[in-house]
Amino acid sequence: MDRIRSLVALARLRLLVQEWMLASWFVLSIVVGVVLLIIIERRVIGATAALGVPSRSAMWLVGSIALACALAALIGWLKVRARQQTMEQVALELDARIGSGERLSTALALSADETISSDAFARAAITDAVAYAGDPDLLGRTREAFPVRLGDRWWVAPALLVAAVAAWWFIPQRITETAVPKDADAVLATERPKSPEEKRLEELLKTVEQSPELAAKLDAELETARRTLDEAANGPIRSPDDAARESLKRMAELQQRLAEVA
Repeated sequence: MDRIRSLVALARLRLLVQEWMLASWFVLSIVVGVVLLIIIERRVIGATAALGVPSRSAMWLVGSIALACALAALIGWLKVRARQQTMEQVALELDARIGSGERLSTALALSADETISSDAFARAAITDAVAYAGDPDLLGRTREAFPVRLGDRWWVAPALLVAAVAAWWFIPQRITETAVPKDADAVLATERPKSPEEKRLEELLKTVEQSPELAAKLDAELETARRTLDEAANGPIRSPDDAARESLKRMAELQQRLAEVA
């Protein structure tokens, strides 16, 4: 009887794993499909931007895929465990698949009932089943009768996974309007306050530019001074001392040229 019980237990285990794989693979396809839709929506439409739904970092993508796999495995396992067959039911299924004429299920049922297990007919049935189960090829036939493999549509989940990775990689991230200053006041608010030297240089520029004749003669110096002020406001961040020193230098050059052309 131990041989019969081991065969039925093997069939039950393989049947459980097979059903769990199919259920998990189906759930995985759904969850990965949801991840793909989130990525496309976030990148193309951006309606979930206000909700703070991420989709940009690689860690988010890896975490989403890992969560999808874990969720699929858990849901599949709970679904299969809720409808797991008993040993007697699996024995009947095993008899049907290997064509044993219900020998194994009959012997299993008779051995479990002590009131009839001593009956001559019951003992004969059990002996016949034990002899049948002793066939060395029966183990391989049991494995063949209960294969563990994915279904015909196994490719759906990998295809959706590849599509999710491709969408994350190739579709550009949508830039929300909140990341862009809305008006000139917002831009000015981000600028560094001007130093007194920069203000003096700016006033000198305005004074020179009021005279077209002087401005034409000092065109190169004016351009250099304008570039200095522009870099101080919009270029690489400088310390206040560096900005003041550069402004003083340009102001001295401009005043020297003014003295030369005057």
